Formats: sequence, C-alpha cells, structure tokens
Amino acid sequence: MKPTYLLPVVLAVSLIAGCQTTHSSKSGSAASSVLPSGAGFDTAQLVTAFKNADTETTRLVQEAVTSLGKKDWSGALTHLQKIQEIPGLTAAQADSVKSLISGLNTKSK
Repeated sequence: MKPTYLLPVVLAVSLIAGCQTTHSSKSGSAASSVLPSGAGFDTAQLVTAFKNADTETTRLVQEAVTSLGKKDWSGALTHLQKIQEIPGLTAAQADSVKSLISGLNTKSK
C-alpha cells in the first residue's frame, strides 16, 4: 500500500503554512521602521511626512523618534533641528517637525 493519497494533504498543509508567514519590509523608509511611540509624542505625523525622504533624512527622522522613545529630549531636539534646516521641506514635513519641537520646548519647561 503506497501512501500517495497523503501527498495532496501534505501539499495543502505546506501551502497554507507558507501563506501565513509574514514578510518584513527592508525598504529603509521611516514609515516602515518599527520605532518607539515617542514617549507621549505623536510621531506618526513625522514618520508619514518623511516616508519618501532620502536616506540621510530618514536616518535623522529615525534617530529623532528613537530619542523621543528613550525620553532623550535634548537628542530628539538636536535631530529635529537638523531636519528643520534641510532645504526644500514640504509643508507637511516642516509642520510635523515644528510641532514636535514646540512640544519638546513645552516639555522641557
């Protein structure tokens, strides 16, 4: 007796198991990065505004959000100020940076 009748079952189980695996994005954009919430700061607007930014700007955004998550207010402020000085920011980018800087200035008082 050959177990050929089990072959479709094994293939079906393999297919189902393969379809349920998750794939992580390696795109390097700030939006796809898993970052801390920002210790009470809403960083989603910042991340979304810079989702198509160049590599260096994306790195600064990630560092700013990470600093916020670690409650490193001075580090976050430094990164945000560097981002703010980048020429050609869109209105959404400038607003998101300005909003976080304003929140940090309020928090540090």
